[in-house]
Amino acid sequence: MRKYLFTGIAAAGLLAAAACGSEEAEENNQAENNETGSNNETGIGNNENEPAPADEEEEAAGSGERTVTFPADFMEETDMEPEELEASAEEDDTILDVEVHDDGSATYTMTEESHSEMLEQMAAEIHTSMEEIEDGEDFPSISEVQSNDDFSEFTFLVDEEAFEESFEGFAAFTVAYSGMFYQLFDDTDSDDYEVVVHVENEDSGEVIDTSTFPDDMDEMEE
Repeated sequence: MRKYLFTGIAAAGLLAAAACGSEEAEENNQAENNETGSNNETGIGNNENEPAPADEEEEAAGSGERTVTFPADFMEETDMEPEELEASAEEDDTILDVEVHDDGSATYTMTEESHSEMLEQMAAEIHTSMEEIEDGEDFPSISEVQSNDDFSEFTFLVDEEAFEESFEGFAAFTVAYSGMFYQLFDDTDSDDYEVVVHVENEDSGEVIDTSTFPDDMDEMEE
């Protein structure tokens, strides 16, 4: 397994999330335009002195910017040159700017609204991944996956014997990648982000294994 395999997924995930946000915004704008056109036909909302709707005022008030910085070791495996990362960001309306630093780290700038929408989408996707691990056929020894609110800690409840005889520990990578990406995106300092994954016997409640990412990443690859 390549070192920090999650980096390519994470970078792609950022751009994919941004693209989804852009498409959703475009659909909302289209719907608003259609509604405005309908109102204009009936003479509603044509008064130039009429105050802006409350939702527009709220949008204007919350139109600040947010920056997210991914460390060099997070970006080094993206297989994208700085020029490619910058060009990709320029093509997306929800990402205002991306700066690749000399040390290899990258800082993305976006609106507060886009940042919130992406964070919500990431949380929903992590919960979906947890459900797929629980209910799917790929990891039968894992009966339940739990997490804290910021996805910095996960607990797998497992059939210990079946788990130890399988390669299902790979599921830890799945949630760890997502958790680290979420924390970085949620303004966790690039020197402090980590995800702890516990494996617990579903019958006894005994913790049989604990891994900390990214610290244990190299060790688990050996």
